[in-house]
Amino acid sequence: MTPLNSNFLLGDGVLRTDDQVLAFPGLARSEFDRGLGQHISCRESAPDFVLYGPVSIQLWGQRFVAGIRFSRDVVHGVTLTLEQSNVSALGYNATEKDLLAEKKTLTAML
Repeated sequence: MTPLNSNFLLGDGVLRTDDQVLAFPGLARSEFDRGLGQHISCRESAPDFVLYGPVSIQLWGQRFVAGIRFSRDVVHGVTLTLEQSNVSALGYNATEKDLLAEKKTLTAML
């Protein structure tokens, strides 16, 4: 994964990466494909759902793995997972307690 520097504007929900828009509410998949999407692997994850990623980004002084989901060709969500976290190391073995602790950390960052 190529590391990218990112910033997130809470007011308008725009996630920018290396001076390019990574995601924002209402982003069309065709628009994403013409920009940064052409450099990120994608796969269909369910009918009408396409997932781009993983891509490594630097945000709030932390390294994250990001994934961008599209539903019916409109952005549906962005997943950010801390690269160096307990949950990341545990994967599917993470407990509810682990997930809640990481959620608390991420909420504090926002």
